Order: sequence, then structure tokens, then C-alpha cells
Amino acid sequence: MTGQGARRPMVLVIAAVALVGAGGLVGIRLTGGDKSSRPAGPGHTSTSTVEAAGQPSFGLESSPPVSPPPVSPPPRADDVTFYDFIGGLRLPRSAAAGPAHLDGFLASGFARSRIGSVLAAINIAYRTAGTLGESVWRPTIERQVIGDNRTALLAAAQREGRQDMPGPGERIAGSDSRIIGWQLESYSQDTAMVRYLLLLIQAKGQPLLAAVRVEVRWVDDDWKVVAPSGGDWRNAGSQVTDTAGFRMLAQF
Repeated sequence: MTGQGARRPMVLVIAAVALVGAGGLVGIRLTGGDKSSRPAGPGHTSTSTVEAAGQPSFGLESSPPVSPPPVSPPPRADDVTFYDFIGGLRLPRSAAAGPAHLDGFLASGFARSRIGSVLAAINIAYRTAGTLGESVWRPTIERQVIGDNRTALLAAAQREGRQDMPGPGERIAGSDSRIIGWQLESYSQDTAMVRYLLLLIQAKGQPLLAAVRVEVRWVDDDWKVVAPSGGDWRNAGSQVTDTAGFRMLAQF
């Protein structure tokens, strides 16, 4: 398939992976083919992105189906539950692996372990999202993101994000996606490469899976996220067809 129809699934993937911090384009239009679509500007949510009911508009009638999660999923990670965060997000945490501290809007205090690195990657990357408000993305990027592309990530949040936080009950675009699993591509006591798995349900009920790659490093007694290439989380994501190789997270 060529043309706009072929591009639509990947546009949705980009919107999903942009949600992590997926934020420079958390407000991206979820319908395909419109190159002029822009993130929601500071202080508001784009009306072209969110339906009146507060849910993203997918518009993927011609999208090809993808394989659903297997009937018998891989083993689930133990001791991980989900907690509610602003913007309609639900993020994972563990009593043993962290985050041990949810101070203000920051998440810190992760175990120096495999699951600790995974939980740090997800919790910190999500908080770099421009649509969560400056009180969230600025301290997260300034204190918990490292690497050559941190400046670019901060500049993107300043340019494309919002200053105020989502109000009570407000859902940011893409918040209906679910974090369902994770994979460690590499791990040591000092650095880890994490992939976490997102599930979105398309307009006709078809599942779409996207994986986001996040590097973390142990610095100053906690995990820090390495800013993505170009300061753009879209460069870290890709569509996947099944859950093979991922460890699943129980949904609470």
C-alpha cells in the first residue's frame, strides 16, 4: 500500500511514542496525512486533536489490522501496580523498585536493578511531556534528564508545551494508550536500554502496538534518562506486531 492510507498506522505510532515525553508532540493530530498538524500550544489542548468527550480522534478506517496480544501472554512483572497521574495518565510503580518518592510532580528513588531501570525510564520519560505543564516538564528535564540532546528536549517543551497543568478530569491527547509491557535490550549496574510497550485501540477496535526505546544511566544515586536523539521522542519509537520478547505488566 502507498500514499496516505499506508502512512496512517505510523502516524498513530508517532502520536503514541510522542506521548512519552512521549511530549514534544503529545498533542499531535491522530489522523494521517496532514503535515501541517502541530502540537497543542501553551495553555490549551488542540481542538483538532481531542473530541468533545476528551478522547483522541483516530480516523483510521483504512488501517490494516495488526496482530493482537497473544492469548497466553508472557510472564508478568511482580510487585508492579499503576497509579493515577495528571492528564489521565496511569503510570507503573513498585514498592520494592520505585519510585520511592513522588515529590510534587517528580518521581525519584528507583532501585538499582533491572525493574528499577524500567520504572525509571517510563516514569521520567513521561514527565518530560510538554502537555503536562511547565511545573512537570521543566524540573523533570532539568534534574532527571542527561545527555547531549537535553537542551533540545527542553527547547521543544518550551516551544510546543503548555505552562499550566491539565485541570481535574482533563485528559491529554494519547492518554487512552496503555503501558502493557517492557523489555531490557541491555542492562548493567550503570546503564540500561529499555523498551516499553504501548497498546492503543484503533477506531474499529483493532489493537496497535508501539515500542519506545529509552536509555537510562545511574547518576548521583538514581537512574536518569538520556534525552532522545534530536530531543525528539518520535525518534525513539516504532510499531511492533506482537508482544514477543516483552514482559507484561499486570493492569490495575
